[in-house]
Amino acid sequence: MLSCLLVACASAPPTPDPPRGIAELESAELCEATEAAPCVSLACDEGWCAFFLCEDVAPRVEPALMPVARPPLRRGWGVRLGIRIGAQPVITFPWRPHVQVRPVYQLPAGRYVRHHIFPQAPDLALYFQRAGIKIHDFTLVIPEHVHRYIHGGGPRGGRWNDAWAQFIKAHPHPPRPDVIYRHAGDLIFRFELTGKVMPYYKR
Repeated sequence: MLSCLLVACASAPPTPDPPRGIAELESAELCEATEAAPCVSLACDEGWCAFFLCEDVAPRVEPALMPVARPPLRRGWGVRLGIRIGAQPVITFPWRPHVQVRPVYQLPAGRYVRHHIFPQAPDLALYFQRAGIKIHDFTLVIPEHVHRYIHGGGPRGGRWNDAWAQFIKAHPHPPRPDVIYRHAGDLIFRFELTGKVMPYYKR
């Protein structure tokens, strides 16, 4: 229906955005009614826009400067725009392009846990101890659901422990600590982890 109304006033070039603070109304002289579709004019005021029949619009309407803040829409709001008293709009719709709508429901803050970069599983922890690495000195603060994911999907310890087990299998004798630290950084990048690194027992 709205597309038909816009076509009826094809002689008046459309404006992409109504001017802020100005009640704008097309002159009834710009379009004439036809048998195919009625002639309509667009009027905007008080944060609302409406299409009125051209015969309900005064021939000449002076733009009216509007204050920034206005009360809610009142009956007869179109009278000062030159709309005939008692005229009914064809269609109305709100126009508040700069109003930000807040979400109805705010998600609560997620729970965070400390993830051991170097696993605590006894067989793996012994390997890091032999390399001179204190596993409790390096934990990464990550969301709980991420922690469950990286420790799931596999044997004990899940994906994270399995990745370290593969490294240990490839390096039966612990290499220098900097090599192990570099691999830890590679795993953090591979699993897309971000967070603050801190000792496990630090408050």
